[in-house]
This record gives sequence, C-alpha cells and structure tokens, in this order.
Amino acid sequence: MLYCILGRGVNLPIFCLVISSISAYRGLLVGAVALWSVAVALSFWIGRQAGYRQAIDMAINEARVSAKISIGFRRWAASHGGVYVPPPTERTPPNKFLQVPLRDVETTNGQRLTLMNPAYVMRQLMERGYVAHGRITSLKPLNPANAPDAWEEVALKRLATGAPEVKAVAQHFVSFCLKSRAEMHAV
Repeated sequence: MLYCILGRGVNLPIFCLVISSISAYRGLLVGAVALWSVAVALSFWIGRQAGYRQAIDMAINEARVSAKISIGFRRWAASHGGVYVPPPTERTPPNKFLQVPLRDVETTNGQRLTLMNPAYVMRQLMERGYVAHGRITSLKPLNPANAPDAWEEVALKRLATGAPEVKAVAQHFVSFCLKSRAEMHAV
C-alpha cells in the first residue's frame, strides 16, 4: 500500500508512507496505546494519592491549630476562674458537675448569672460548632457524657504512656474524619 499526502496550491513536498502490511504495525500500535493508557492511569493514581496525602496533612495541621487555640482559651478562662453568663437557661443550664459556692449568683440589679468552668465552655463551643468539632474526654470523667469512645480510650492510654499525639483516619460514608487528641492538663 502506498499512502501519499499531497500539498495543494503551495510548494510542499509530497509525503509518502509505504505500509507493506497493516498487521505488521497492529501490535506496535496496540502496545503504544496500552503503554499510553498505563502512563495516564499511573499519573492519575499518583495525583490522587498526592491529593489524599495533602488533604490528610491539612486536616492534621488544622487539628493541631484547633487544639492549640482550645488550650489557649481554656487557660485564659481558667486564669479568670471561669466565666459568668446570663441567665441560666435550657441551652446553658448550671453545670451540675461544678460544685463551688458561687456557681449561681445574682447581680445587684437582679440579673441571674451562672458560672461556666473552662471545660463546660469548651464543650458548648465544640458542640455548637463555634470551633472545630471535638470533645473533651478523660479516662476518669466527672461528667458521664465526656466518657471516651473505644478509639478515644485507646488514644488516651497511649497519651498517658508518653505519646505526643495520636491520630487516625476513619472513613464514614464518602467523607473522612480525622481524630486527633493532644493531651490537655487540668489548669
């Protein structure tokens, strides 16, 4: 077979390609397409893995920053002896686990206030989504609602033996959740 590409109306050379048998080049063409497909698939997979790793690294950094902010706020609130908020309501009931003489007070103009300790403030901030989602847990919680789940219990035990942080990625439906616990000492 003789294939020629002719230039029309311009001084282009005549390109001719002689193919003696298409079947002789079929294997080469199939191999080239297969190699290209593998290269594209490999490139896609490497890019996906890099994106996944980057997302995990960003989540870990966000968890670390959030923990630092939470610890800083908690220390600030503790340095002031807690925060009084008006009035005790269903959304902010007095903390029954806070047994101090001046937990519930009334101002000179008759406004009722309740004392929120740092842990209670942090719990409400986290539950209501004002800060990154998280929980304050302990192996010996005063409030049963702060009891650790199975993963948190293992993480708390590892922290107690000296681990600086514990993290894991768990898949829930199509989203991912990073669990991270950094040790917070009572202040």
